[in-house]
Amino acid sequence: MDGAPVDIWAIAQADNGELWLGTGAGLFRFDGVRFQRHVLPAGARLASNNITALHFAPDGAVWIGYHSAGASRLDGQGIQHFLAGSAFPRGMVFGFERDAEGRLWAAADEGLARYDQGQWQRVAGDWGFDSGHAQWLLRDRAGTLWVAAGETVMRLPAGAQRFLP
Repeated sequence: MDGAPVDIWAIAQADNGELWLGTGAGLFRFDGVRFQRHVLPAGARLASNNITALHFAPDGAVWIGYHSAGASRLDGQGIQHFLAGSAFPRGMVFGFERDAEGRLWAAADEGLARYDQGQWQRVAGDWGFDSGHAQWLLRDRAGTLWVAAGETVMRLPAGAQRFLP
């Protein structure tokens, strides 16, 4: 298609039907006819143009994961960045997913994180998750959150506070 960006890493659909595309060259939208670079609110900037994950929140905000720059939350008010470091895992963000309780999770090269009360928190042994990386997240119909971590697959059943192999 004419105007389609190259290097597409992530696709998410907004409530209005538009497809949002995370690419190596930034954030794009597709309305079914045209591809357009997404225009951010005045003064707002992405943490990186190398976008690898997208997720729409129930409130309409979009979560953006980057190749190596953490994550951002974009809404009508602006953009909030959560840089890779102690609270948010370093490396490529592979995806976001909500669990049965509505909590947001992020899978990245160097770990798994959970968004709680406006902050990201690394997930570790206290949750039964001992892997140093997480490559994929998926929630099934029963509400179980599944995480691929290297050669292991972990699951967090609905209502649980610990991952199981």
